[in-house]
Amino acid sequence: MTSRRKFLSQLGVTVASPSLLISQEKTEQKHSRWELIFNNDEMQTPKFKPNPKEWSNDTITVAWLGHATLLINFFGTTIITDPVFSEKVGVKFFGLFKVGPKRLFAPALAIEELPSIDLILLSHAHFDHLDIDSLKKFDENIPTIMAKNTADVISNLDRTKVKELDWNEKFSVAGIDIEALQVKHFGWRYP
Repeated sequence: MTSRRKFLSQLGVTVASPSLLISQEKTEQKHSRWELIFNNDEMQTPKFKPNPKEWSNDTITVAWLGHATLLINFFGTTIITDPVFSEKVGVKFFGLFKVGPKRLFAPALAIEELPSIDLILLSHAHFDHLDIDSLKKFDENIPTIMAKNTADVISNLDRTKVKELDWNEKFSVAGIDIEALQVKHFGWRYP
């Protein structure tokens, strides 16, 4: 099994370290869980802003937008992974407020700045990878690939093309072959 970084390196894609994209003094600050949940600081703006309009469809281009959100142009097919654009992730109470950690840095691009998305990949169901409020802003007809036993988390979003993959299963969509790899990470949202 190969790591994501090694795989991208083998494809000739260089992924910049997040520490290169944000100021060093902010990355060195330590935040307690209490500070992350009840933080009132304003989100910082990333130093780097990708411009997908300049990307070529003759190669693979990847931009890190924040945490696990990557925007990928795979030879003309636009993919987004774990789209999280909300200011906070966590449990939403009565549709009024969320309790959970607040972003320290804004996404490198807003949803409105994204190109047309051909495929959404959701690695697992944790709040910081599967944000319902962010998914609601994407067209429900975009094919969405998820880990096995996690589609129930988005069942009320009326997404029309959802496919769950178990470990080592493969699926072809938007001209791309997707394979789910086994990981050591408990990915359910609720038991």
